[in-house]
Amino acid sequence: MPQRSHHRGRAGSLDGAKADFRKAWAELQGEVSYDQIKAARAIEGDRSRPWHKR
Repeated sequence: MPQRSHHRGRAGSLDGAKADFRKAWAELQGEVSYDQIKAARAIEGDRSRPWHKR
């Protein structure tokens, strides 16, 4: 699932970055199922994908 532009960026501090991450993660969890996350992790673990060949 592509990242939304408001889920990216910089923070002024580590605590600010953690708070922004928590907010983005909570929003994403409401839209993505466990099975979709599991499938995405399986794709990432597949080392035969073109983006792993460098």
